[in-house]
Amino acid sequence: MRNQIRDAKLEGLKNAWNKFYGKLNEANVQIRNKKIAAIIIEIGKVDPHIKNAVLEEYLRCAQRVHTIAFLQWRLKFPSPLRDND
Repeated sequence: MRNQIRDAKLEGLKNAWNKFYGKLNEANVQIRNKKIAAIIIEIGKVDPHIKNAVLEEYLRCAQRVHTIAFLQWRLKFPSPLRDND
């Protein structure tokens, strides 16, 4: 289950990457800036393995930040329900 959720999030990040790349291309068609065109070409050359590794690391870091924020929230607002083991 956890891997399915991670894979779905990773797929969403890949879609966001591709959408951003497409929007950059689309915007540059109107502007026709050679420097931006060169950057877009370089982005397109990124190896899929590297892109996946970067997106997976981003996902790990986002999860870490979320975990820290959640634990800080729990510390600030402790639950009155506790196990008395």
